[in-house]
Amino acid sequence: MIKQVTQYGEEVLRQVADIAIDNENNRKIIQDLKDTLNEIPNGAGLAAPQIGESVRIFATRNYRDEKRDDILIFVNPQIIEESEQTIEITDGCLSIPNVAGTTVRNSFIKVSYLNENFEVIEEELEGFQSVVFQHENDHLNGVLFIDRLGEGEAEKIDEMLEKKANGENLAYMGGKIVSINIQASTIEGNE
Repeated sequence: MIKQVTQYGEEVLRQVADIAIDNENNRKIIQDLKDTLNEIPNGAGLAAPQIGESVRIFATRNYRDEKRDDILIFVNPQIIEESEQTIEITDGCLSIPNVAGTTVRNSFIKVSYLNENFEVIEEELEGFQSVVFQHENDHLNGVLFIDRLGEGEAEKIDEMLEKKANGENLAYMGGKIVSINIQASTIEGNE
């Protein structure tokens, strides 16, 4: 079933998710994650807390095998090894729309998880699949990408999110808070 994506400020996004066991409810959550992610063309991944479920499951597109239309499921994932080499990437989140910032992630990780059939998998991930895994895994620990931003960028985003909560129509892109004027179809930049 396609679910509504949980938005910034909702408590479930800041909770450490519970261990997932093989049961009917968690299999339904897996299907809901797949259905929902399939309906979001620009979504790279989606964690159970983002559909209101505090359980250690997430879905990503299959960047590992360059089959973006395929969805991979990760249950009770763990990072067991990280490379020293990192990558800076423009990060965003479906739960914090219209916000993008630069995060630093490990370019290579070794992981352990259960697949959607609850079979144990251990593998190495690199590149964008590694980055997406780390982002979604953070969700299971109550961590959002904005928690990983540099101090100046984080302060600007905090300011923007506070203004947004007060009804202003804003976005954060390229290091700037921008006001979105939907009626006039213009975007005005603010520093």
